[in-house]
Amino acid sequence: MAAGFKVGTFTKSTNTSVPVDQAITGVGFQPKALILFILPQTATGSNNDQAFGIGFCAGTASTDVHSHAAWCDHNVSTTAASFRGANKAITCTLASTGAAVCEADLKSFDSDGFTLTWTTNDANAYEMFFVAFGGSDITNVKLLKVSEQSGTGNKAYTGVGFQPSIIFLSNWGTSTNTTIFTEWGAAISSSKRWAQAICVQGGQTMTANVNAQSYQRTDSCLLTVTPTTGAEQNRYDFVSMDSDGFTLNQVVQGLAGGNLKALCIKGGSWDLGNFTNATGTAPVDNTISGLAFQPDGYILATNTRAASTSVQLNSTLNIGAADGTNQCAMSTNTTDATLPTSSQSTFDDAKVGTNTGGGYAVTHKQFNSDGFVVTFNPNAGGQFQNLWVAAKLTNVVGTIVTADVTTDAAVSQTVNKDVSSDAAVSQTVNKDVTTDAAVSQTVNKDVTTDAAVGMAAQKDVSSDAAVSRTELKDVTTDASISVTGAVARSGFFNFFPM
Repeated sequence: MAAGFKVGTFTKSTNTSVPVDQAITGVGFQPKALILFILPQTATGSNNDQAFGIGFCAGTASTDVHSHAAWCDHNVSTTAASFRGANKAITCTLASTGAAVCEADLKSFDSDGFTLTWTTNDANAYEMFFVAFGGSDITNVKLLKVSEQSGTGNKAYTGVGFQPSIIFLSNWGTSTNTTIFTEWGAAISSSKRWAQAICVQGGQTMTANVNAQSYQRTDSCLLTVTPTTGAEQNRYDFVSMDSDGFTLNQVVQGLAGGNLKALCIKGGSWDLGNFTNATGTAPVDNTISGLAFQPDGYILATNTRAASTSVQLNSTLNIGAADGTNQCAMSTNTTDATLPTSSQSTFDDAKVGTNTGGGYAVTHKQFNSDGFVVTFNPNAGGQFQNLWVAAKLTNVVGTIVTADVTTDAAVSQTVNKDVSSDAAVSQTVNKDVTTDAAVSQTVNKDVTTDAAVGMAAQKDVSSDAAVSRTELKDVTTDASISVTGAVARSGFFNFFPM
């Protein structure tokens, strides 16, 4: 069956006559949720300035989308930084005011992709990529937008309407500021969660006050860092998925009333974890195993630091994704305690992991029955903690439901019968009604003349008269059988073309 996890890339529309639609196709299914990424650069490779945008999408209403953008100017003696939050599918800024250079609504989830409507746009074909989630396994999605509750301890967040299987969390607001602070995390259980956060303080002329920091933990699901100090601000751990939402343990709360966003998804198979990349001469394979399923795709993230529970130097945020066919990655960074500023971003549409400083790159190699393999080449970046979340999402494009003609109830499995021996077989054997020989095409019978016809014969099992309800005949004995697709052990004679 086809997968409901898709990674793709495209370039932003350059049409400035807003509003302007841009249809993204080739997804292979109708998405039910999206994570969008934008880097304001017009080619793959590295670019000066730390600049990116991330968006969560669960529907087309403004309440169903939210995005965040961050920017820090390169090679300036006074740090110029900003962030922007908006009820948009994606947003992007390139100014210390946080003004948008482009941002879009989600117009629709389509049968083969999605459509964005750019409400603000410039003429640059910026690089974008997405992770789309869909398929029949996903039954519910919701983007919950609430204020963080005050105080520490366990806090229940309700209003989701279902019990999620996984949540992606953020603390993005709907304002602008002259600093960078960006965070996101994921959780599926109290033992499987991770979080990342970065910050940069704007308007600084002293290296000690740049406060370009990153924070990454695997015992938390959401973190924030204070740009003015570079210290931990908030830290939330995951407690449980609940019938109408989830519960967080607010371990540290230096700032109350933040804007909690949670992309909640119900259905599918999910797992998440972390690994430290292996040392050695490149190329070096790293095998991630122990999953209860073979993934259809995964997201990979790191701050390129060893596992730690402390805030780290440099505002490094690296995120990538792969689906077995496509892979792409972004890396953004501002170096701490450095003036003029050293800020860069990198985009690679052929890697699942990349880094602005070079030293390492990660390529998807293969999926295994219980995980996946990535290859580090080059592998000179040292050992660091890599975060991942993987999914198996079935995308059923069509199915046949077999019904018991007595009860008209669907039966869960068809057992086919050998028409000569009446024994169950794994493959339906069709019969030529004239010669009784097996044929590759089913021949149906006219219940009045017993002649082969192109339409399934139908019989009233009491009067033997043809009726509109299907009644099949045993082609060996010509006797009517009372059940379509259900005899003892739900066996059935299958005379329909496959």
